[in-house]
Amino acid sequence: MKKISIGLAMLPVVLVIAFLAFSPKSTTVPKTQSQSAPPPGTATLSPTALPVVHEISADWCPSCKEMKPVVAKLKSQFAGKVEFKLYDSDTSDEGNKLMDKFNSEYIPTFIFANRDGTVAQVKVGVIPEPEFIAILNSLK
Repeated sequence: MKKISIGLAMLPVVLVIAFLAFSPKSTTVPKTQSQSAPPPGTATLSPTALPVVHEISADWCPSCKEMKPVVAKLKSQFAGKVEFKLYDSDTSDEGNKLMDKFNSEYIPTFIFANRDGTVAQVKVGVIPEPEFIAILNSLK
């Protein structure tokens, strides 16, 4: 009986160690993961003259680095049609507030907002260029 009670007493410690050992070491998502949240139109930002893409990323993030040339190309391609805003997750309070508002824990996070401020989509992770273009074309 003593061995069982000592073992059960150690269970919380073992669980904490297991959690720390297997918890993610980085705030980046696997480059193949891309998810949408929240449901379109349920959240709003301030109205703007153009639709806006809010990108929250970091220089050290591999998925962010992978998206950098895609975003640069599309920023040029959609100049005058869509505004692109970049926030560094390590230094930007505004970017972190956006991540909190949309319950995003990972980078890169892309928030696609229409001119009226309604959020069309929130994507996390690497977005294939054709999908990114389709989202940009759908913004109002």
